Amino acid sequence: MPRYNNDGRSNKFVHMLGSSEGRKKFDQDDRNKFKFTLNKGGIQRKNRGGGAFARLDATGDTVMDPSEPSSSRSGHVHFEGAPRGKKFGGNNKQWRKQNQQGKNNAHIFGPLWHKILILNGKAYAKEFVLPALGQRCRIPFVPICYSVYGANTAFYVEGRSMAEALAECSGQIMSSDGQTIIAMRVTPSGAPPTAHIDEACEARIKTVLDLRYNSAMHTLNLENFYMSPEFVNDYFLPLYRPSVVQKLTELLQPHLDSIVGLDLSNNKLPALDGLSKIINKSTALKALNLRGNKIREMQSLDRISAPSIIELILEGNPVCDNTEDKEAFIRSRG
Repeated sequence: MPRYNNDGRSNKFVHMLGSSEGRKKFDQDDRNKFKFTLNKGGIQRKNRGGGAFARLDATGDTVMDPSEPSSSRSGHVHFEGAPRGKKFGGNNKQWRKQNQQGKNNAHIFGPLWHKILILNGKAYAKEFVLPALGQRCRIPFVPICYSVYGANTAFYVEGRSMAEALAECSGQIMSSDGQTIIAMRVTPSGAPPTAHIDEACEARIKTVLDLRYNSAMHTLNLENFYMSPEFVNDYFLPLYRPSVVQKLTELLQPHLDSIVGLDLSNNKLPALDGLSKIINKSTALKALNLRGNKIREMQSLDRISAPSIIELILEGNPVCDNTEDKEAFIRSRG
């Protein structure tokens, strides 16, 4: 966990670029210095005119990226395995019917999230299937939200390369009794469904928070929270979903007055929304790390009203490309 210097600054949360152009400073009530750190390059915006590359889905994930197949004029994306000239999930009844009836078992790949369906997977123990796939798959993968769907089971993975590697494993693994070849079907999907937070799920979250909170340094590391190994195989708990943030706020209540460092990096956050409640209730908060999220506009930070913050990191967010927004934000705090 990070160590704080004598003036309360954390080496973990401060990222000093070599050039003075990479950071801005301003006075705040003549009491402290607010160090504003941005990556000079940042992430390039794509097609701000409203095309498929510029759109975000409900989870804040980018719909397409330039390395994937191009979209049509209407903004719809063609996925491999779908007939040309037809929208994925559109009105091609024959194609959809074939997939529903299992007549077309070809894998389909999209740009980001994929659902890995294990046919008749209920007959196999999860404790056998996942390790067997892990040994066979040519690249490491993290199965997210393993669930039962009738006679089948399924889990989710993030990224096309991972989905393609898992597709290669279909028909390559024998059941534990050596009698049946395990078959899978890979299709593109949206983000996994957010878990219902019951007592068992809440207990997992508490375990993660206990591990990530440093009581000696009063820092809380929630980096890449939804991929926490303590629950990721069974639950999908992203910090951009209101039910997850509400439960975190409830569980963190006893510590909010003492947290001085909060790391929210790499959580796909398009805005702060509910998380602003945690930030603003942390009255001792000095360092806030938002690196590697999907914040596009400085207005997303208007919800932050914690006057004690002296270190803010936005490096790796699309907003870093917008110099005018950056300057306006600094002036508004000066």
